[in-house]
Amino acid sequence: QGGIWMVLEFNGDELDSVEAKKSAMDREMRDVYEASYTDGCEELREVHVSGRARAVDGRIGIAHAIVFKTKLERDMADEIDWTDKETLDFDEVWDTMLLNVRWRRELVGEGE
Repeated sequence: QGGIWMVLEFNGDELDSVEAKKSAMDREMRDVYEASYTDGCEELREVHVSGRARAVDGRIGIAHAIVFKTKLERDMADEIDWTDKETLDFDEVWDTMLLNVRWRRELVGEGE
């Protein structure tokens, strides 16, 4: 289809609670998407952003892994009013490709 596809990963393990980590990752991802799609690079077609944090892996115990991954394509990014980004719910804007099961349970109040 042509164009550029960008993939970015960052560490999101600085905060204590899952809720605080998810909120911080949401802001980081939002800012990455804004910078990516407003820099004038019209060839950029799709961006994937992943947050890494400590996760439980049944095979090796606790390890760092991607716990939250999203993607945003150009057509959707072009519809966003980036000046109003603070009021938008980006869970409704980007596609969530992965959310760690333990995190999902904790965020909806089911605990671990």
